[in-house]
Amino acid sequence: MVKTHEKKLKIIVFDFDETLYYHPRALEFYVEFIKNAICSLSSRNGDEAMKIIREYGFDRRGEKRVSFGKTCGKFGIDEKAWDEYKLSHFFEVDYDGADTVDNKLLIELAKKYTLVILSNELYENIIYKSERLEIDLSVFDRIYAPSVADGGHSVDKKESFKKICEDYGAEPDELFALGDRYQVDVAPLVELGGAGVQISSVADAENIIKTKLM
Repeated sequence: MVKTHEKKLKIIVFDFDETLYYHPRALEFYVEFIKNAICSLSSRNGDEAMKIIREYGFDRRGEKRVSFGKTCGKFGIDEKAWDEYKLSHFFEVDYDGADTVDNKLLIELAKKYTLVILSNELYENIIYKSERLEIDLSVFDRIYAPSVADGGHSVDKKESFKKICEDYGAEPDELFALGDRYQVDVAPLVELGGAGVQISSVADAENIIKTKLM
């Protein structure tokens, strides 16, 4: 059962990748992206990179997928080097084959709540991908994400939820989070006293919006 704290809810916090859009081959594209990163940042070849990907779980779906930035040090890649790599390379999908959350639905949702994006994708990449995917970012009041200017270092989600509360003068239980990974996108807010739900597809996100938030 999805608990939304409906009487106090003010702010809906969306993850970006695999939340506001989804592609059935997203994992395939992601694995190729990580393989290229390992080859570029170390002396390993493609086969060796794939072995690491399978060993550490970078090829797993959703909740089971392991954070590359928090794990890469275990096989000799510095997290700062990973941050620098992300500044000039980023995870892309086949934009024409992607499914996106209905802009009209987001517009209606924005009439009732303040909408924000909280993501570890680079801000600049969110802008680029949204243009390619025709996601209307104008409905979102703010985007909380690392940027090229700050070196692209991943944000701490719990601290980011605290920052959102501070920026809007809100309490954690006035926020509701949607994301494709519970432990990464939702649990940090729940630990602060808020609520949220893990979604598995665009249709899932739209159903939550229609049945629980509208």
